[in-house]
Amino acid sequence: LACAKEILKSLNLNFEQSAAIGDFLNDKSLLEAVKFSFKPSDAHHSLNVDFTLKSLGGKGAVCEMIETIIKENSMQEQWDKLWQ
Repeated sequence: LACAKEILKSLNLNFEQSAAIGDFLNDKSLLEAVKFSFKPSDAHHSLNVDFTLKSLGGKGAVCEMIETIIKENSMQEQWDKLWQ
């Protein structure tokens, strides 16, 4: 968690402006700190997150997470412009 704090500080961001994905107990404190928390479908069952993804870890979970963030924040139009 200390490392994440340093990274966010260097970017002038905070945990309320952040999302994270994790799959095991060592990720718990980070997942509890961020605004949007995610876990892949094969993550440890005891992790409580905002979104449990359909994808397995390493099999599209990060892509699904990004798509969810875009949808939840009504950013599809902005996202599409990045790829034109």
